[in-house]
Amino acid sequence: MPRRNDIHKILVIGSGPIVIGQACEFDYSGTQACKALREEGYEIVLVNSNPATIMTDPGLAQRTYIEPLIPEVVEFPPAEAVRVREILPLFDRIGLEVEEFGERSFRIRAVPALLGTVDGRTLMRDILDAVSAGATPGVEETVQTVIASMACHAAIKAHQPLQPEQMTRLLEDLYRQEVPPTCPHGRPIRVRFRLADLEKLFQRR
Repeated sequence: MPRRNDIHKILVIGSGPIVIGQACEFDYSGTQACKALREEGYEIVLVNSNPATIMTDPGLAQRTYIEPLIPEVVEFPPAEAVRVREILPLFDRIGLEVEEFGERSFRIRAVPALLGTVDGRTLMRDILDAVSAGATPGVEETVQTVIASMACHAAIKAHQPLQPEQMTRLLEDLYRQEVPPTCPHGRPIRVRFRLADLEKLFQRR
């Protein structure tokens, strides 16, 4: 297909969340489309609801928007709906954009990029449960608890497929940080193997 000079800007809609074990052809093809169109001189605007994908790398589009393409509506029982209204500022502080959508319903317009494929409904419930249980004494402590929970939700899980570029970026980010020995819940996040241990695993000695 020849290049069209009457088109200057192209909107690319991303594949959205990728379920663990699901093939990633749409994500890969979308990434290649962004690369090819940029090489042709078009301005690329990318909209994707999943930040944990190679498609949202800075070099693939001039503008990238990480937004839910279809806002999610969550309904709560009357008592919980009142509590949700009280903590709307807390949602906003952590990047979870929530607005009232009826007497007992709330619409999630955006989720924090850190979340990856975790849905806003799950995050709302986690925050509401933490606040209702009085797990933390104040707003600042609640924010820190929620951020720690978000970090765990967004972590790479076992059997989660990754593209080579994502693996490389993950390791590069790891080397640049002062990584603690455990996650916020106290579970170890890395294991040190001696050379002798590796040789034994691969039956080299």
